[in-house]
Amino acid sequence: MSNKVFLSYSWKDTQIAARLYYDLVRSNVPIWRDQIDGDPTADFQEEFLQKIDECDFFIMLDSPNYRGRSNWCCTEVQRCLENQKQRRDAKKNNQKDDPKDDQKDDPQIIVCLLQEDGPWRTQYKNEEHKLVFEQINKLKYLKLYYEGYDDDHTYDSTLNTICKILGVRYESWNRIPTYQDLKDEIKNAAKIKYNEQIANIILDGFRNIFTKIEMHYPNVRESFQVWMDDCKNAKIPLFFPRWTYAVWLVNQDEPNLEEARQYFLELTKLFPEDPRGFRGYGNVMMALGKDLFEIGDLEEASSCYHESLQYLQKAESLLYEPYNQHQKEICLFGVLTNIGVTLWCLGNRSEALCYNRKALEVMETKNLFREELVYDTFSIMKEKGCSPIDIIRWLKQLVLKYTLEPTLYKLLGFSYDAIRAYNDAHTAFKKAYELCPSEENLHNLNNFEK
Repeated sequence: MSNKVFLSYSWKDTQIAARLYYDLVRSNVPIWRDQIDGDPTADFQEEFLQKIDECDFFIMLDSPNYRGRSNWCCTEVQRCLENQKQRRDAKKNNQKDDPKDDQKDDPQIIVCLLQEDGPWRTQYKNEEHKLVFEQINKLKYLKLYYEGYDDDHTYDSTLNTICKILGVRYESWNRIPTYQDLKDEIKNAAKIKYNEQIANIILDGFRNIFTKIEMHYPNVRESFQVWMDDCKNAKIPLFFPRWTYAVWLVNQDEPNLEEARQYFLELTKLFPEDPRGFRGYGNVMMALGKDLFEIGDLEEASSCYHESLQYLQKAESLLYEPYNQHQKEICLFGVLTNIGVTLWCLGNRSEALCYNRKALEVMETKNLFREELVYDTFSIMKEKGCSPIDIIRWLKQLVLKYTLEPTLYKLLGFSYDAIRAYNDAHTAFKKAYELCPSEENLHNLNNFEK
């Protein structure tokens, strides 16, 4: 997206602001956050006001801290409201000269409450605060508060809504876990004898590692090892440290799959009731299988795929044990998808289609989207001789829910072409190109414009 986003928050709410920031960055949102994107050599006030002037969307994390002692948060909102008024006035003046002028009333303000609505939103420090925040209180707000795990999906639901407003796709963060996850696990693992000092050492180590990751420090691996030693010395049975390190290894530009495999395997033995270890091991074995497949070692690739399938099916079976509902559904989606991919690679198309359909049900229920899953299902349906009409009906149902996914329109174009509905194919390919102007989509479109 080309629209610029400004994130306004109190530094006392940095934890949730950081999580929101990285989820939006991962969703390709050009968002500006002072503690990350600010220029250390620039004039603080001048830079802030300039970024507010340039933004198209202003995300405000409203809380008692935001409306507290500091006047700076109020200054940010006030500047945004002034810009909004100026642009609306300019629009009215322009429309007198050109009635067709459809200039937007930017910047749009998105208010997110970090705490339940209450008296704190009507108690003002001074008259200036009252004038500013009374205007904000008239706007609709989104809930962004939760305690512990996001059991009722408040955070995910709000992030999905924000991304829809911004015109991008949001996918739940289910790769590298969060600070809150670690905090919860320490408390749960040390219920009988909870030592706050030890807990703080572990939590500080985690924060230190991810600060280094954000700043691209070269010694992240060494920091992980020191942190995991601290966790081991604490003598608290924690799943989180090894898992976080293994996930980090997998997500590097040059993944260390073998080392990650060893850590995931260790987790399956230490925590045999937790599906995440089995899922991680299954995913790594699948990745190793793909690497072997690409170099032509089909026998070893097949062996990796079979082992991957074994561990992913074990993860699936564990998901039916008592387990956090939100984590269960997210993990189930990944497991079902990956088993489908594995079966596809092994040539078992019928069974792969069964798992893909299960994954699609979870995908639609949780409002997730996985391009590879849709693409593989489309390929299997074609290969098994499904009617193009049935495939079109299925894709059109997905388009109603995922209106911004270019892949769906591209596949619709191919399906319409198969039944010689060329005008519909052209419309679908045109929409795919508008959403994603890639060379492939342009090629598909040009074939129907000649």
